[in-house]
Amino acid sequence: MKITIEGTPEEIAKMLQAIESSKDPKNINVNPQCGINKISEELARRITTRQEKIEKILSGVKQNQNGR
Repeated sequence: MKITIEGTPEEIAKMLQAIESSKDPKNINVNPQCGINKISEELARRITTRQEKIEKILSGVKQNQNGR
């Protein structure tokens, strides 16, 4: 089985603490739909930020190559 946990570090920490403090995993109540839009928005923001950083680096590399 593969489980993927997505969310802010605080959300993940709370989930892991709940799992760790529970003796019986059946007692853990998790709503899989909780915050899906929030998670999607955060992932989109992070992807956009990383893409912008990559484009900036590539632009700098091209400028350095053209300047030689």
